[in-house]
Amino acid sequence: MNELIVYYDNPNKWSDMYLKWLQKDCDENDIKVTVTDDFRMMTWKVINNPHIAVLPLFPVKDSITENGFKIFFKDFPQVDVDNIGHANKYSDATAEGIFNYIKDNFKHRSNCIGVVGRGKVGMALIDMLIGYGYTVLEFNSATPKELSYQLIKRACDVVVGLSSKPVYDSNESNVISENTTIIDASSTFDTKDKLKCGKWTREVVINRIKEINKRA
Repeated sequence: MNELIVYYDNPNKWSDMYLKWLQKDCDENDIKVTVTDDFRMMTWKVINNPHIAVLPLFPVKDSITENGFKIFFKDFPQVDVDNIGHANKYSDATAEGIFNYIKDNFKHRSNCIGVVGRGKVGMALIDMLIGYGYTVLEFNSATPKELSYQLIKRACDVVVGLSSKPVYDSNESNVISENTTIIDASSTFDTKDKLKCGKWTREVVINRIKEINKRA
């Protein structure tokens, strides 16, 4: 049986929701899920079966645990389903899920894609989009809001929100959504007229779990 260990020590409503749907997807794909906040137990299980997929839900509680994962995944890169340790072939799962959706639904490379947020997910997604040939406009917290708002509204066919904090209020978001497809991985845009990426991310994770377990 395929198996996944989810490390979850910092509960919040968004991660709770993601975990609920991930568990449902895993059940449908015959994947056993173990949720734990015991780092030692998790490492013991992997040492004894180094082909169990591992997915930590970030942010974890403290920097000690975060650094522990970096060290752990350097020793066991093959189990790192989201490539937290940057030591295996996988890209960020959220970025790959969003990229797959855009590529499948906006096939022409002439499309302009905006990305709001240049953190871990944002930079991975930007690299994928540029590599595919899209025109990409990228924005971060240092970009004047009025500038980003005008450019997104006038130039972007798709915009992806990856900011950890809200950026565009309901009026701005609704105006943007009139001509631009909004994909929001957090709460960058205050509108109901947007797509969420959880399902696409989970599809990537499920496929990787199966691949990791096949190596056993």
